[in-house]
Amino acid sequence: MLAWCERHEVGYIVGIAQNKRLNEITAQWQQATEKQHAQSGEKVRWFNEFHYAAKSWQRARRIIVKIEHTEKGSNPRYVVTHLTGEPQFLYDKLLFITR
Repeated sequence: MLAWCERHEVGYIVGIAQNKRLNEITAQWQQATEKQHAQSGEKVRWFNEFHYAAKSWQRARRIIVKIEHTEKGSNPRYVVTHLTGEPQFLYDKLLFITR
């Protein structure tokens, strides 16, 4: 589906499931949000991005991660997109418009 969208110039932002590799890539950010939460006692939300290629993909794609840490622990969420823009804007504004 992603390759089809790219070939036909269709914009996409799609949630992808957590996996061991994605969580390894974001482990430092998750630890940092945990530390910030421990210091403040408040919910912490961080957004970042990186490039990643799943085994079934022919190339690396842009991944946006939202890491939220609360009293319940860390909750990373991942989306893949080829849209341009700031990670938080794309996640908070565009992802939920498309649902």
